[in-house]
Amino acid sequence: LEGNIQGFRQKNNLADMSEQSKLLLQNTSAFMNDLAKVETQLSILNSLQEYLKDEAGKRVLPSSLMSEDIVFTSLIERYNALLLERDRSLLGVTETNPLILNLDQQIANLRKDMLTNLLSTKKGLVITRDKLNSQMTKADNQIQQVPATERNYLNLARQQQIKQELYLFLMQKSEETAISKTSNISIAKTIDSPKSQFKPFTPQKPIVMMVGLLAGLIVPVVFIYGADQLNTRVDSREDIARATEVPIIGEISHNDMDNNLVVANNSRSAISEQFRAMRTNLSFYLNGLDEKVILLTSSMSGEGKSFVAVNLGNILALTGKKVLLMEMDLRKPGLSAKFGMNNT
Repeated sequence: LEGNIQGFRQKNNLADMSEQSKLLLQNTSAFMNDLAKVETQLSILNSLQEYLKDEAGKRVLPSSLMSEDIVFTSLIERYNALLLERDRSLLGVTETNPLILNLDQQIANLRKDMLTNLLSTKKGLVITRDKLNSQMTKADNQIQQVPATERNYLNLARQQQIKQELYLFLMQKSEETAISKTSNISIAKTIDSPKSQFKPFTPQKPIVMMVGLLAGLIVPVVFIYGADQLNTRVDSREDIARATEVPIIGEISHNDMDNNLVVANNSRSAISEQFRAMRTNLSFYLNGLDEKVILLTSSMSGEGKSFVAVNLGNILALTGKKVLLMEMDLRKPGLSAKFGMNNT
């Protein structure tokens, strides 16, 4: 471009411009320089807008992109700080961790604030661009009134000045962006990516399964043995046989029926058969005695003395024997009530 200007001046024997031409050149150059800056900023804002709309983007932004806007610059700095904190946290946790989810929410909120600020700034730049275009049109109309040779020279000189100033502006922005990127680099750096096998080093699956199997076998045995050792109830006749040498003449099941007299002449229920077996065993122990007395007792009330007495007396009476059933519990009598009689 400088060579073109020099050739034009030599060809047309143009020594210098008039003062009016110089003023027009300065004005149009200033307008076009400002317009180029505005267009550059609008291009940057459009790129930022596309980036912020993409929620998957997780790159830091140079804080010098909009150095004139203090509010937007502070939002970029906060945004970059949250991204760096997220990258550091991901070195120790997964993306489903509540800490990462909280950071993602803060980043999303900052994106919305930045988009709102960006749209407001963009609207102001569009107004400025339209105003500069109007001023440029007015300056061009004034240039049209300048003689043709000088007007052509003004156009060349104006292009030279505009490109020179635009080049310096872009160089300055490039340096600021490079410095900003350097300051945003995280202090954490992956030197060597971790390597892993298909099988985890620990825990080892066979050992875990063996320990689980042994625990499943040992724990129930220990629990059952401990419960048996701590049990103080009589659950079977073997418990009585281990604790005493007193002979056992029979076992009577628990009666779930409302009728206490369960022994009948032709009854074939299990509990009736148990009383018949007890009657048979008693006949061996009482054989040879003329006066046969049977005493039923227990350690506490409610253990079945009256129930056994009633049915044992009935089962003996069914064989034709004479049975005298006596109520000996004077404090809390209950035998007579089973026959519907008054104990007085």
